[in-house]
Amino acid sequence: MPDRYREIIEEAEYTAKLDALGDVSKLDAALAGLMWGLSTDPEQFDQVPGMDGYRIGKTIALYGAPALRVLFRIDASGVVVLVDVERRQTATD
Repeated sequence: MPDRYREIIEEAEYTAKLDALGDVSKLDAALAGLMWGLSTDPEQFDQVPGMDGYRIGKTIALYGAPALRVLFRIDASGVVVLVDVERRQTATD
């Protein structure tokens, strides 16, 4: 277990796009594992080529929620900042 969990904050665009995706309870269940990973070891996620400092996290389709891709960055103080979220079209994107 990590010594400290990272704080996670949402930018307005992330929040608006997440709200537009639908049933919040289903999305919360699908995102729970990803949020745990972001709070414990965000550096494990792939960096986005050509977007210095940005990383990408992905979920699978689960509990009726769509598979999602979450764009985030880690700020200078170690806080994880959720920037964007979108539906994944296929299991490999």
